[in-house]
Amino acid sequence: MYTINAAQTAAFTLSNYGQAEQSVTTGQQRDRARASVRITMDDSVRITAKDSVRITSAADSVRITAKADSVRITALDSVRITAKKDSVRITAKDSVRITSHDDSVRITALDSVRITAKDSVRITALDSVRITAKDSVRITAKDSVRITAHDDSVRITAHDDSVRITAHDDSVRITALDSVRITSEDSVRITALDSVRITAKDSVRITARDSVRITGKADSVRITADDSVRITALDSVRITAKDSVRITANDSVRITARRDELAPAA
Repeated sequence: MYTINAAQTAAFTLSNYGQAEQSVTTGQQRDRARASVRITMDDSVRITAKDSVRITSAADSVRITAKADSVRITALDSVRITAKKDSVRITAKDSVRITSHDDSVRITALDSVRITAKDSVRITALDSVRITAKDSVRITAKDSVRITAHDDSVRITAHDDSVRITAHDDSVRITALDSVRITSEDSVRITALDSVRITAKDSVRITARDSVRITGKADSVRITADDSVRITALDSVRITAKDSVRITANDSVRITARRDELAPAA
């Protein structure tokens, strides 16, 4: 097991490459990563800080892999994972947990973001969650996916390609006290074997230049906002559930497919 416990800031930088040998500084000035960040363990990866966690690759990619167990990244303050020139990959045989107890989670890549777990994925922040890629975003779990912002908003953005959120055996839950925004230049796919729940105290916005597909294969789809719900695609919108579809807003609901017909199915 690879474990880092830092009293202040856990910051990862490296000059060339590394498996579990990358340098760690706590609460001091650090150089920017000049190549890639690789954290690979046969068992589990644990990164814990009372203040914040910063994992940055300025020139290449970030890879965090737990081959047999789980990945846990926890900060009392904020979590930032950034690949300025390439992609972010977080992979676990078991589960992935990324938690900011008092602030926000930011995962950013110039290329793509991939978060994959054999069991479940949990991304939780007291404030906000932002997952942004110039290319595509993929969040995949054999069991369930949970993305939660307790006090603020959830933003998932793929500027050039698509967003895919998939739970193969259980459910997808995206919850924000403020708003939920899922935006793709290509398509948005949210798929669960069980149910899909998207809940915001304020508003829900799902926007794709191509198509939107939201599927609850064995159970239901629920999209709920205290304010408004907007689902917009240039091509088509498909909302499908084995059981029922519920879209609820205290203000307004807008589902718009500009070129194809709308096809909600229950």
